[in-house]
Amino acid sequence: MALDSKITIDSKYYRVISEGYEREVIPSKTVRDGVLGNTIISIGPGTSNQPARAILFVDYTPATGYGSLVDLTTAAEKAYVSYTDHITSESTIFGSGTFNITILTFKVLLLPGATMPTTGFLAAVEWQKVLS
Repeated sequence: MALDSKITIDSKYYRVISEGYEREVIPSKTVRDGVLGNTIISIGPGTSNQPARAILFVDYTPATGYGSLVDLTTAAEKAYVSYTDHITSESTIFGSGTFNITILTFKVLLLPGATMPTTGFLAAVEWQKVLS
């Protein structure tokens, strides 16, 4: 999988730090032990939850088309926003495409070794694909 250097959240580009990128699939099922020692598997309706976590670099003064921390905060406060990953242009690749996400959390981190955020920030963002 070739990860491009950016993603789009709410029509703004953000640079991705590839070492901090993580995707997950959580099937809608539970497993428990029955009273007779058997395994009981319950599968819920719908598709799997697909949370993702990424470390983004956000410029102190973003270039045209790129988002700021204020833009990211605005996106986080909405119920859901449009998301495009730039993994590949092929729709058959896992995780590729444009879909809606809801931002669950994001933390702002000062760049390592920086005494002031004159170049930018790191933002640790977690989002969930919105299932239709």
